[in-house]
Amino acid sequence: MTQGSQNSIYISGMPGTGKTATVREVMQQLEKTSELPPFFVIEVNGMRLASPELAYPLIWQEISGERGVSPKRAGKSIPAHFLKNDPSRKFCVLVVDELDYMVTRSQQVLYNIFDWPSYAASKLIVIGIANTMDLPERLHARVASRMGKLRLVFKPYTREQVQAILMGRIGALGNMDQNAVRMIAMKIAGSSGDIRRALEICKRALLIAARKVSDSEKDAVVLEISHAQEAIKETMESPLCEAVKELGLLEKMFLIAISCELHAKGKEEAELAAVKKRYQGFCNKTFSESKQNIKELDDVCGPEFIETMLQRLVSDGIISRKQVKAYDEHFLSLHHIGSVHDIATLLQKDEVAKTYFPTEIMQYHTA
Repeated sequence: MTQGSQNSIYISGMPGTGKTATVREVMQQLEKTSELPPFFVIEVNGMRLASPELAYPLIWQEISGERGVSPKRAGKSIPAHFLKNDPSRKFCVLVVDELDYMVTRSQQVLYNIFDWPSYAASKLIVIGIANTMDLPERLHARVASRMGKLRLVFKPYTREQVQAILMGRIGALGNMDQNAVRMIAMKIAGSSGDIRRALEICKRALLIAARKVSDSEKDAVVLEISHAQEAIKETMESPLCEAVKELGLLEKMFLIAISCELHAKGKEEAELAAVKKRYQGFCNKTFSESKQNIKELDDVCGPEFIETMLQRLVSDGIISRKQVKAYDEHFLSLHHIGSVHDIATLLQKDEVAKTYFPTEIMQYHTA
């Protein structure tokens, strides 16, 4: 901004690693400084849009104050606004969260959004946020070129970082055993690194602690290790977690196939085609060892059986499924459960997990 330039940046990282919260905090701090020219922030969340084109009216409303404008009209008004050379106009920071939900076959909306900063008079900076690190590489070359080269990756929180955040958020109460906080931090850092889950476990632990004292002692509640242990146990014994434990053999194999693909690629989403290939490999090994006939193998590896099983896992809330029309491909994730490590924890006593999960993961959870 100080140089009067425009640009774009893409921010990625695992869920719960503070991407959106950090951007908001930085914007709030920058708004307080007098060293930058005046600017305003527009936030759009791709997951909340029924279609990507609906981003146009939201953006135009923030720019002009005009409500109820059609996507078509807004889509024409926005570039006209940024093309106009107006020295008195404030800088605009456009934050597009859940960017991957706006990917379509044509990718026209994404192209337009990242093209606007290239206008000489735009005074526009676009910040794209998504979980998927390699999203730009998945996009059309013309879109990826408009996104530029500025990238920022948020890594999962370490135990020390989780512990520091928890103490900063709720440690001011002065009634927490640091060993209890350390236990929760170790649990989260060893799985997803999702700070939101850590805070949820702390909240649950505090409620457990409060239940165990009389009303007159509520102000003196102390969060102890036993409360943390109980909260972690409750988290791992939720109805959803119990549903995972009760899955049939083939469903567990499919879930492990998703987990293995996520672990192998180091991503938050797995391509359905790659998961199917892993699952079919698991079936081949299982059926050959049990000497079941080839017809049964063909049945459980067939597209109809896999689709039915997939729909059941999605409807039960165990996995999520997203279609990216641009690639005519489906992507699967474990966001409802947490992470690959959470699946390994739930199935650590299961023979199918011991057989197909990578050794380094199972060693961690059975140590």
